[in-house]
Amino acid sequence: MQIYRQYLTVGGMPECVMQFAQTGYYVLVRHTQDTILTGYLNDMSKYNNLNEIKKTRLVYDNITVQLSRKNTRFQYILVKKGGRASEFENAIEWLSPSGIVSQVYRVEQIRKPLENYCEIDAFKIYVSDSGLLCAKNSLAKNLTAEDVLYMTAVTDVLLGV
Repeated sequence: MQIYRQYLTVGGMPECVMQFAQTGYYVLVRHTQDTILTGYLNDMSKYNNLNEIKKTRLVYDNITVQLSRKNTRFQYILVKKGGRASEFENAIEWLSPSGIVSQVYRVEQIRKPLENYCEIDAFKIYVSDSGLLCAKNSLAKNLTAEDVLYMTAVTDVLLGV
């Protein structure tokens, strides 16, 4: 379980894994993760449509909120009061193919091909890397590597980690 918790904290980004393997310092890994997260935000501004930048950031910033609740699907109303799919679907469509997030659909039946049984309106969004999710949570909730490694009381309420 300790190695699994290390993976949750470090994640799988090559630079973070290399840094942890070389130093063993979570603080340095977290700094690298913060740099990657900042790069993601910059990319949203650089490569996204001008009127979609704010919506994309709203969806991205709301992922941890969505995961911390026991929702069975992504709820647009949690992104913005009165939020609707038509308002945020382009933002999600930008985030998912970019590899920043994974959009995971609920399926009606577990049969091949799985795509035929997906409920297109019932999905959740996850940060693509567990280490980046922890780092993203740390920015919002002061989560430290030790909180995940030693399963402190803080992590009891973090369903997304």
